[in-house]
Amino acid sequence: PAYNTTYFYQNSKQFRTEVKMLYTPTAKFYMLAGIEYRNSQLQGNYLNSINIVTPEEQGTFSGDARGGNQFALNDYGLYVQANQRFAKNFGITAGVRVDNNRIRQNGGFGTEVSPRLVVDYG
Repeated sequence: PAYNTTYFYQNSKQFRTEVKMLYTPTAKFYMLAGIEYRNSQLQGNYLNSINIVTPEEQGTFSGDARGGNQFALNDYGLYVQANQRFAKNFGITAGVRVDNNRIRQNGGFGTEVSPRLVVDYG
């Protein structure tokens, strides 16, 4: 038997930014809000080559991915959360987050809303 060396290559890029705002008018109340954005160019599968040291130039990928081996992703997020302390050991936190995810033009999970409500005592 003989052996072959398999070389793998993957290239992905991402831009991400987030802006937050914290509002604290009293010691017992705060409000947090923010916006998040991500743009990604992701490779679906490794490019690979056998006994060729430059798979990024001469490699192939296994599989039949529709639209090719590169995926463009866009993610947007918007969130707000508020916390009120009623006593040292009792408080309520309420918030909501809205996310939108797109892969290429028609993929991804779309828009999702995630509410939250927490009552803490301890």
